[in-house]
Amino acid sequence: MRFGGIVLATVLVLGACSSDPAPKEPDEPVTSSSTAPAAVVPTMPAQASEDSPEGAAAFVKYYVDVFNYAAATGDVEELTRLSSPDCSGCQSYIKLYKETYAAGGYFRGGDWTIGDLEIEESTQDLRVFAHLDAAQGTQSRSRESDPGVTAPEDAELIFLVARAGDTGRMNELSRSTE
Repeated sequence: MRFGGIVLATVLVLGACSSDPAPKEPDEPVTSSSTAPAAVVPTMPAQASEDSPEGAAAFVKYYVDVFNYAAATGDVEELTRLSSPDCSGCQSYIKLYKETYAAGGYFRGGDWTIGDLEIEESTQDLRVFAHLDAAQGTQSRSRESDPGVTAPEDAELIFLVARAGDTGRMNELSRSTE
């Protein structure tokens, strides 16, 4: 299971709720395949860099596309660039993907799909609550290990997206405790 025990909770005082802002569709939709690794890093839509609830929603969806790309290919360069060094959930996945692919392992299928979103704004961050679905997949932690099955996921996640001066940076990736 890719989420595998990463449970974080941060309590912040936030204000101004909005529900499920719909990001504008990019000119060229970014898709990821659960049957074959993507050949290129997904392209960030322009809206994902906006300092707005819609921009945060677009950024989270882009981040998940990059997350799926990193899981399928082992290429964590863009995921690392988008993730704060202080985001322990982000860094745990980056480490997992680096180590797995360096050892000759892989992840296949089990891509994350983000559903309903809810945004809370503060002066420094945009907190995005998102529903996650992930199908069953397979993984091998090294060249020598036998493939294993990853369990399907149905969870609520929290993404904390930096505002203004650091737009385009994931500050938190955690499972909701509610």
